[in-house]
Amino acid sequence: MYFRKKEFTDVANALQKQIEEIQHELDKCPGHLVWRKKHQKIYYSERIDSEEHGITHDTEKIHRLTRKKYLQEYAKHLSNNLEIIKYCAAHYTDLIPEEIAAKLAQENPGLPVKAMLASRTDAWASAPYQKNPYYKENLEYSTTSGIVVRSKSEREIGNALEAMRIPYRYDAKITCGDMAYYADFVIKRTDGSLVIWEHFGRTHDKIYRAKSEIRIKDYIHAGYRPWDNLVWTLESDIKDSRNIRKIIRKFILPD
Repeated sequence: MYFRKKEFTDVANALQKQIEEIQHELDKCPGHLVWRKKHQKIYYSERIDSEEHGITHDTEKIHRLTRKKYLQEYAKHLSNNLEIIKYCAAHYTDLIPEEIAAKLAQENPGLPVKAMLASRTDAWASAPYQKNPYYKENLEYSTTSGIVVRSKSEREIGNALEAMRIPYRYDAKITCGDMAYYADFVIKRTDGSLVIWEHFGRTHDKIYRAKSEIRIKDYIHAGYRPWDNLVWTLESDIKDSRNIRKIIRKFILPD
């Protein structure tokens, strides 16, 4: 399982904001609820400083002070969780497999990086399949395991899958009714199910964008379900390449 240090920081900020919102509500509700049982009946009063005032018949105030007590207890647990998250944020180290491998190789010249980041052995991934026969001249970038892809972004996706030992096929043929497409990545989950991942890197091109939209519609018409066994990303989605792992954790890896 991969997390990012920023995720801990984001959670800490969210908890802090929630605590501040609760405190703001508490500040608008002075007094404390006191209740006593007498002759099988509950009597309520409001304590402000050292004075008490009966409020047994003031249902609205009873409810408000009851909520205050709940919020005080809730805020206490939030504050405890906040301290734990802050500790994690301060001591957690981002796990970037490629960086770890590169550092290890630098400290130990001669170690093959490919061996460190090799994909899990999988007969399905290594078996022959129908690949895209078009535009082979655009295959320029090699992933860590040697799979040649068409863009730096696709290389980043392939490297992340390989680092997380997830088998995949690149440019594999997918039939959608009368149409045939070659998916950027067809990924095999640990339960054996397959996921299509399309990366659309040239959405500034109107023709490319229109074709991409048609492709997604054809996938859906063929029975693929968005964000279940069909995932697509844009350049903006993976501007920070580490977001790729977040996408993999959310849509590829099992719960």
